[in-house]
Amino acid sequence: TDPCNKSMYGAALLIDNLSAAIKEEVPQMVFDVTPACKGTNTGAIVTRLTGPVQSCNYYWTPGGQTTSHRSHLAAGTYTVTATALNGAMTMAQMVVGEIELKSTATTISSKCNGDNENEIVINTTGGVPPYRYYLNQEIHASYSSVFNKLVPGNYQVLVEDERGCRYLHN
Repeated sequence: TDPCNKSMYGAALLIDNLSAAIKEEVPQMVFDVTPACKGTNTGAIVTRLTGPVQSCNYYWTPGGQTTSHRSHLAAGTYTVTATALNGAMTMAQMVVGEIELKSTATTISSKCNGDNENEIVINTTGGVPPYRYYLNQEIHASYSSVFNKLVPGNYQVLVEDERGCRYLHN
């Protein structure tokens, strides 16, 4: 008996051997986030579980989807709650960014009338290179941003980046 303990019930000692085990039961996630092209729903989020928990139920907001991944997303903030079979939950929030593809066109006129040496030079920024260029709705792309030996007229150039983001010059 403890002479300092004046309680008639004695002393109690709590030993916590469960904290580490409980921590291992909580879902742990990592994410791959793909940004959206500006003004489109081309973003995506893929969730992967790490650690000992290998199976979960998912719930996304906004939307209410119950899969480990989301696609066709606009830029914005998305929240996922993962619930393990033991009821332990983890909540995470991700931001889907927005890629803006921008281009400027410069025209260079022929030095002499009628020699058809006109050029269009496209300067592209943003997005994910390499860029593909389509002149007047051609089916096959050019990886060169310079179009030369053009006859006088109106031209349309569609610029597309590696992710499929597009910018149209008229």
